Amino acid sequence: MVGADLLAHMLCAWRRDIVSVPVPQLVDAEHGARLVREAARVHASPDDARTRARNGSV
Repeated sequence: MVGADLLAHMLCAWRRDIVSVPVPQLVDAEHGARLVREAARVHASPDDARTRARNGSV
């Protein structure tokens, strides 16, 4: 159990270290959603053909 306890202690310390430095918001949600929609349109098939199976169908 000593190894497991040491690992848990190390991971908790790592998490505290990561959480202690805030990460600024890089993109607001509205802008991010717009970018994703635009990217999907750019890469969509011109004839709307499916390029892969959806929902497990073949």
